[in-house]
Amino acid sequence: MPLITWTEEYSVGIEEIDQQHKKLIRLTNGLYDAMKQGRGKDSLLLLLEELLEYTQYHFSIEEELFERYNYVAKEVHIKEHDHLKNKVQQLNVTIRTGKGVLTIEVFNFLKDWINHHILTVDRLYKDKLKDSWD
Repeated sequence: MPLITWTEEYSVGIEEIDQQHKKLIRLTNGLYDAMKQGRGKDSLLLLLEELLEYTQYHFSIEEELFERYNYVAKEVHIKEHDHLKNKVQQLNVTIRTGKGVLTIEVFNFLKDWINHHILTVDRLYKDKLKDSWD
């Protein structure tokens, strides 16, 4: 069973962003599956790095849209992005140095963050950017 299942509830109405959110969910689920299957540290680190890189890419796209359409709540939204990037980078360092492992608590954090971010924070820009995008 996946950690997170995409539903239309996650849609922000901008196809490019929805596709990126779907990929973030797939990458998170892939990392979760690898952990459950007991894959080795190297495999988990590669998946974690891919998640980190794609998250940074996705955030940069959202932040470009914020600038382009003068989204008024962009600073608060970018702080949310920075919080997750910092958390995942810390996790990456912790695992690479052997001072930590991926645990269910880590995945609960990722799941909660994705749910909160897409369903609450991204919803705040949904109408503003969707109207500008169309």
